[in-house]
Amino acid sequence: MSRGQFSAALSQSTHGLNRISVVALAALCILRFATAQDPEPAPDIQTPIVKPAQDPPPKPAEDPVPKPPDDAPHPEAEKPPAPDTQTPPKPEVETPPPPKIDPPPVTTNPIPVTTPVSTNPPATLTTATIDYAQRADEKAYNAEIARLVSAYPARVKQLSLGKSRGGRELTLLAITNQQTGALETKPAVLLVTGLDPAFESRPAGPEAALFAARALLESAEREPATAAWLEKSGVYVMAAPDPDQTFAPDQTLPRACRLDRNFPSGWKPWSSETCAQGPYPLSEPETHALSRFLVARTNVGGVMLLSRGRDLSAQPTPLEASECERILFGRIAAEEAAAGIDAKSAADALVRRALVFAQESGSLAAFCRSRLSAFVWPMNAFDGAVVETPLGRAPSDFTRLAPGLAKLASELPRI
Repeated sequence: MSRGQFSAALSQSTHGLNRISVVALAALCILRFATAQDPEPAPDIQTPIVKPAQDPPPKPAEDPVPKPPDDAPHPEAEKPPAPDTQTPPKPEVETPPPPKIDPPPVTTNPIPVTTPVSTNPPATLTTATIDYAQRADEKAYNAEIARLVSAYPARVKQLSLGKSRGGRELTLLAITNQQTGALETKPAVLLVTGLDPAFESRPAGPEAALFAARALLESAEREPATAAWLEKSGVYVMAAPDPDQTFAPDQTLPRACRLDRNFPSGWKPWSSETCAQGPYPLSEPETHALSRFLVARTNVGGVMLLSRGRDLSAQPTPLEASECERILFGRIAAEEAAAGIDAKSAADALVRRALVFAQESGSLAAFCRSRLSAFVWPMNAFDGAVVETPLGRAPSDFTRLAPGLAKLASELPRI
């Protein structure tokens, strides 16, 4: 081969090599371009990776079941927090009731009130702290009130109107079914006594009022009818409105006036008795407290006033009975009339007695009738013969008090 032929061939081979290198370079560029676009297939590869990530969730669902047993022994610190927070609320909700029911000592107290039909009455018959046939002393009086309040907490509430001139408590009992509402929200009757001057050792008032209160409470435990009207109405009992004169007549200086002439109704600055009316109406703390209570309690529609009435005025009364008084006393007389006694005559006698009390200037009867428009029923329950009663020895007319209060309370809606 000549030199010119060799160089021509060499130039052709180099030209061929250049073509090959160009092709190789193009192929390399294409390869790089393909690798640069690989991110698109990458998601295809990651999706299968996401699927395995989704496959584990079913396994964790199965794991929690085996994990509790495994974690309970070793990772107790991790497991307890979750179960502890879930279990405590349940035990806490279940445990509080037991403590509240565990104090059934507290629930046993209401039991003697709601179911004491068989327990309370027998206990009261044997544990009475007062002799109703004799003048009660202050200690026996306070003990009997405390006993009634503790024995019948669902029906008796003890209130205080203040202090007497001698510093004694002016105690008032509110008798009603306390679960159906306070007595101040229901029609009520007031039983008040002890405003008469003392007479020897005969019962003067507290004994009769406490006898009536006890008879009502024990009747409510046995008789559905009594329990029924005590749900809708009730009785205020003020057994000793003048405790100084009732319990310590020898230790107390004579009062400047009579309480039953010191009320602001028909009060007069003079009297046939020496200073009986007092220097001004309600000058005494006892009359002031009682009248203030009655004015504030507009629910009091009837008053049973226990009094001997021995020193009432003999003058004919200028008052006339209202239609309400004639009707109610007629109904009372019809139920109380003894065999052979005309009910009309008995009703007329009750009306006349009520008017005699109401005409006394400064009397509680006059105050209740004129200022409160209340029906006033004066009754002398002290002079009857002493007899044996289910509650013990007592003047015979004491047994009329509880039925009389029930009758009067039943008429309150009509009043």
